Amino acid sequence: LGDIGRGEEMDEAESGYEFQLEHMGSVKNHMMSGLTFPKWLRCLWVYRRDVEWLRFWFRIAFLTFLSIVNSILALPDLIFYSGAIARQPVRDDPVFILGHPRTGTTHLHNLMSLDSEQFTFCNTFEVGFPSSFLSCEAVGKRLLAGMVDSTRPMDNMALSMDTPSEDEIATNTLSSGLCSPYMALVFPQRYRDTLSHCFDFSTAPRSLLQEWEKQFTHFIKKLSIKSEQEVPGGGKRLLLKSPVHTGRVRMLKKMFPKAKFIYIHRNPYEVFRSATNMADKYYGYCCLSTPKNEDLLHFVLHQYEVLYEAYVHDRQGVAEGDLVEVSFAELEEDPVAVLQKVYGELGLECKLNEARVQEYCASLGEFKKNHHRTIPAEMKEVVLRHWGPSFDTFGYSKELPPSLSGE
Repeated sequence: LGDIGRGEEMDEAESGYEFQLEHMGSVKNHMMSGLTFPKWLRCLWVYRRDVEWLRFWFRIAFLTFLSIVNSILALPDLIFYSGAIARQPVRDDPVFILGHPRTGTTHLHNLMSLDSEQFTFCNTFEVGFPSSFLSCEAVGKRLLAGMVDSTRPMDNMALSMDTPSEDEIATNTLSSGLCSPYMALVFPQRYRDTLSHCFDFSTAPRSLLQEWEKQFTHFIKKLSIKSEQEVPGGGKRLLLKSPVHTGRVRMLKKMFPKAKFIYIHRNPYEVFRSATNMADKYYGYCCLSTPKNEDLLHFVLHQYEVLYEAYVHDRQGVAEGDLVEVSFAELEEDPVAVLQKVYGELGLECKLNEARVQEYCASLGEFKKNHHRTIPAEMKEVVLRHWGPSFDTFGYSKELPPSLSGE
């Protein structure tokens, strides 16, 4: 699966697609802001030939300063929690929210996180600064609050240090960016030869898989400790969401035998439009090298192929009652009904307060949606060529809706 699309020549339509990256000079919203100084040096050394030192000197200098601050904040966790982390058992029954980026995974994650009596989740501070949150979360949130905007750049959804976030960000940070596809946002040119192997790791060097497992487990243990501090005697069930986990179902089921999975899908044309918009609005915050259009487009197209193929293959091995599939359209239309379906099919006790769900959904109306670019006719054929099977699998029409074509 790791080789899908690698080495293919781009046709005229693909090579002619132009991204419009914003925020290339900003130091905010960088997903590597939580690196400690040793991990930052390791990252710079590994990617030293890819970094554009002169163009991004200010961003590099700022991240270096932050890494020193992070190293100081990390000392209490290192001194007081190292032994506890090593001894901490991990529950084998997390709930994973799966789906390609831009399919509604965040919306579903936010909704299910409202069930705070049953679930624990990682927030923006914990994934962004995974080396210090057990001891310094309260201080760190005040000290580093200015590092993130109040809304997400790509979709204007509310963002703060307390909002639910993706555990893969923490794993990427803890591993110095060595074993996560997320590093393609920093170095898009490294996706083809290295980072594309880091979905299910089936074609990756064993050392990368071992590093990912080590850092992921370390972070999960820290989350579990925090949960047990809040609820002694076992803590709460983990609710985890990272789109890249969509390609790791078999691997995650082996690590967590009682895991449950929720997969959300969306019209592929809408996913493509939203994914390219995310590239324009967010990737510029993360780059340490100048992205090429062909590298960005390859990443968007290939990531979808890998995740789709891996998920369709792996879902066959998941027992009934451990996996439920929903659509983004259903979730938008009737979130309460979708949540009832999810809890029912997974055999979970629903402890959600419907009033809280309605209150959250009403709050979304306060945020104005971004106006995405339409999809050119020639790009429709590109999407169909790369993502065609997913239209049939999930029952979507291959005709481009007028709202996406600009007609």
